Amino acid sequence: MIVDLQKFCDDAGINFRIKSPFSKGEWTYATNGHIMIRVPLIAGHRKDGPNAEKLYTDAMRTPGELVPFVIPELPALSIESEECVKCDGSGNKHDCPACDCDCEECDGSGQVKSVSDKQVSVQIAGVPFACEYIRLLGELPGLRLREPLKEKPLLFAFDGGEGMLMPLRSSREKSIKVRFKRSAPANGAVCVPPIQPDGESIADASGFEGGKP
Repeated sequence: MIVDLQKFCDDAGINFRIKSPFSKGEWTYATNGHIMIRVPLIAGHRKDGPNAEKLYTDAMRTPGELVPFVIPELPALSIESEECVKCDGSGNKHDCPACDCDCEECDGSGQVKSVSDKQVSVQIAGVPFACEYIRLLGELPGLRLREPLKEKPLLFAFDGGEGMLMPLRSSREKSIKVRFKRSAPANGAVCVPPIQPDGESIADASGFEGGKP
């Protein structure tokens, strides 16, 4: 299975260095500042990205085994309405006062709909993570996690690569609790952790440098 590295990049951000995958040393990286993955070097990617190798070197100093892990069923994405950026919410295609042409982006409504996980977090072993990134982890083949630690990057590996995910500072409005099995089952089976919804306070996702997104 080929992993889509672009999914892990910051398409909408202003930092051009993480808008697309980049290579450093023997690895090719993809990150948006909150989640990062790397795979063995892929030729053709740019080499002007941030010093991602140092993040892995620092994170690997904390010991811990990687345990097979299956992401549990997550709630459906919520549908949200936002003001149309193209027409500034007017619904009109042009700026003239008498314009009766509908904006092509929102079909004249002034609002656009988007799907989001922004109000949901997933607690793994008591450590909260943004639901949107846990959903991304669920797409990776052969996922393995190291036991999460508070305020430390969550290290993970998958068939063909590895990565890390920064936790949230605190849980969001809606939180799902997941147990973490500290060692692989003796028969080699993958344990599917149960989930339990719970209400918690809202918080913002923190970036790799401890800032808000």
